[in-house]
Amino acid sequence: MGSPTLSTVVPSLVLLILFFVSSFLITVSSEPNEEADTLLKWKASLQSRNQSRLPSWTKATTNVSSKISPCAWYGISCNDAGRVINISLRNTGLSGTLHGFSFSSFPRLAYLDLTGSGLFGTIPPEVGLLSHLKFLFIDTNKLDGSIPPEVGQLSSMEVFFLCSNYLNGSVPPSLGNLSHISLLFIYDNLFSGFIPSDIGNSKSIFNLDLSSNQFSGPIPLFFGNLSNLKSLYLYGNSLSSPILSSLGKFKSLIDLQLNENQFTGYIPRSFGNLTSLSTLRLSKNELFGSIPDEIGKMRSLSVLDLNENQFKGVLPPSISNLTNLKELALLYNHLSGSIPPSLGNLILRELLLSGNHFAGYLPYNICQGGALEIFTVSENHFQGTIPTSVRNCTSLIRVHLNGNNLTGNISEALAIYPNLTFIDLSRNNFYGEISSNWGKCPKLDTLNVSMNNITGGIPREIGNSSQLQALDLSLNHIVGEIPKELGKLNSLTKLILRGNQRAVTLSFINKVCSSLEA
Repeated sequence: MGSPTLSTVVPSLVLLILFFVSSFLITVSSEPNEEADTLLKWKASLQSRNQSRLPSWTKATTNVSSKISPCAWYGISCNDAGRVINISLRNTGLSGTLHGFSFSSFPRLAYLDLTGSGLFGTIPPEVGLLSHLKFLFIDTNKLDGSIPPEVGQLSSMEVFFLCSNYLNGSVPPSLGNLSHISLLFIYDNLFSGFIPSDIGNSKSIFNLDLSSNQFSGPIPLFFGNLSNLKSLYLYGNSLSSPILSSLGKFKSLIDLQLNENQFTGYIPRSFGNLTSLSTLRLSKNELFGSIPDEIGKMRSLSVLDLNENQFKGVLPPSISNLTNLKELALLYNHLSGSIPPSLGNLILRELLLSGNHFAGYLPYNICQGGALEIFTVSENHFQGTIPTSVRNCTSLIRVHLNGNNLTGNISEALAIYPNLTFIDLSRNNFYGEISSNWGKCPKLDTLNVSMNNITGGIPREIGNSSQLQALDLSLNHIVGEIPKELGKLNSLTKLILRGNQRAVTLSFINKVCSSLEA
């Protein structure tokens, strides 16, 4: 038998090459087919009435021999090789579980967004097979159960949103394995137990939101390792113990919200190092002691919220150094002393001092910047007149000055406020007559000047306040007739006049007021 000739070898070689090429093409083409089949099976598992939202997800082709590729389907993106790398079905209104979704069929998937898609049930452990996944959004659904530990296998993960579901149980320590994670949002769930210290291993995190859960215990010490942290939200839990002083070393921290917990102890003086911090919320805790003078070093601060704690002592004058401050909230503490006059140099939008033991005079220029919207200093011991800058403070929306020792002519101290909705001046020592200007405040719904020394009559212009719902003039020295214009206000449901002198009946008022105290 002779050696094979060139004429016999070449055709055989060509056939062999064609065999391998065809086998390769079959393999390549089968991958999109597998992904398409997986997506179609998952679609079929969804509640039938919602499948119509994905009409492009179909096996229909123009050529029966053509491969089925999902790359042109709604919400699907592919790479150059035709593999699915992006699934985005945000707010599509689907209804079903993730258990019909074969995660192993998408080895190249980098982006999965199922926000607000009507998902329920638990998160399958198979989610850990998505080794290339960088962005996972399954928030704002009805998922329950716990986070599977296998989530810690998502070594490429950068952004992880699980918020606004019904997830519960403890958070697995394996989340600390996500070494590339930058945003971790699991807020608004039912998680409980301690916050795992392993999260402190994820040093790339710059935004961590664990708020509105049921976490207890202290902030883990290892949180001090999160050197890139810019935002930390832990509010709305049951966390306790003193606040970590090591948080004060994060000079890049911009937003720190620890409110609505059970933290005790002092504000760490190290917080004075947080020179980039814009928002500090510590309200509704059990913090005590004085407000440290170091607060004045936080020059970027725009919101300082210390409401409802047990702080005592005086307001440190250094707060006046916070030239970017827009909201100062100190409601319901045990603070005392006078307000530093320099506080009036700040261009505040909100000044909330009610429920303390402050005394002395309010800064005369408290609204010099014309930005003050919420002005509440009720239930203190302030004296003197309303600050002169308030007369021209047209930005005011809500004013609470009640329960002090303020005095002055009420008709001269205040003016016309186009955005004012609520004002309470009760339980002070104001005198004079009610100004007709109140009828020129188009959004006013509540006016309370009870328990003062107001004299004169009720101006008929009050009836021009078309939004007025509650008018309390009780326990003053008001005389004369009740203007009929008040009886024409369809909005007026509460009118309190007891403790005054009147010369007319209230029959026409009775028809429109559901709450009338003569």
